[in-house]
Amino acid sequence: MCALILFFEATTESLRTRKDNMLLSVQDVIQKGLDMVRISKEQQQLMSQERCTEIFRKHYGSSPLDLADQWYDLTTTDVPLAALSKDEKTMQGFECFMRAHYFLWSYPRNAEQFARMFGVHEKKVRGKFVWDWIERVAALEMKKIKFPTSLGDDPPVIAFSVDGTDLKCNEPHNHPRYPIDSQMKSDKFNKAGWKYLVAMLVHKAQIVAVLGPYKASKSELTVFCENLKEKLRSLPGVVASGDLGFRTSETDETEPPLFCYPNSMDPKDVRNYKSRVRCRQESLFGRLKFFRILSDTFTYSKEKHNMAFRAVAVTVQYQMDNGSPVFTV
Repeated sequence: MCALILFFEATTESLRTRKDNMLLSVQDVIQKGLDMVRISKEQQQLMSQERCTEIFRKHYGSSPLDLADQWYDLTTTDVPLAALSKDEKTMQGFECFMRAHYFLWSYPRNAEQFARMFGVHEKKVRGKFVWDWIERVAALEMKKIKFPTSLGDDPPVIAFSVDGTDLKCNEPHNHPRYPIDSQMKSDKFNKAGWKYLVAMLVHKAQIVAVLGPYKASKSELTVFCENLKEKLRSLPGVVASGDLGFRTSETDETEPPLFCYPNSMDPKDVRNYKSRVRCRQESLFGRLKFFRILSDTFTYSKEKHNMAFRAVAVTVQYQMDNGSPVFTV
């Protein structure tokens, strides 16, 4: 336990110092986060640091270090949509920030249940008090999720993994002629859904692109060609790992391939490597879907789904940056 406390203190000291503009240490974040769910300071003092961190994770889905880093970036960033006003760099603003993370992680069924958890009035957990902060976190994508312009002098041949995921949502009911939109139907769960395409580096735990939302019936290959193909072409000598859904019959022999696929003719070690790359991508999707707002059927608009997915992706990137990566290949 002493080693963990020293780690928190050393990390806090290296990342930030306590200032008047609400830059909070890891210990500040864990204490306030537990206070908000009515675990008093006296109760916290009776628990070990590991137990406090465990309870914190159960409520907010991330470690105190992850959220301390994220709050620090929100209070110091120059990204327009993410930057906080002076009034938001307050303890009241921080409380809204923490409730937004609880909402992403737990996706409470109604405002009454949500408000009761934090002992606040229902108006504090509705509308802008939640979604404005989710939008702020999502806007940190400009800082945390970027497609690389270079991979160094000796890049790996398989540099990226790319795959899509479908997420359940309520039927939008906005088709001009019919009560349902058949293009919203996902073959994965036979219901309406939104599709996202995610790319990440193979040699590093780094998300490099989040594309979507698209109607679930849209092919992953089409999304890739519209958004990522030229970016991948700008990095000669590398390919992306993808499943057979990224194959196309329209091959151009004058251009080098962009994807490597599963191939039963590959040597065993190559087949195993490709398999691990694909499994690594799936484990990232599993990490995203730990957040109930993405695993449950989403009941809000497309725009809010977009904000929620990107906010979760940004938060998972903070987790990976702070020592909780997906497995290596």
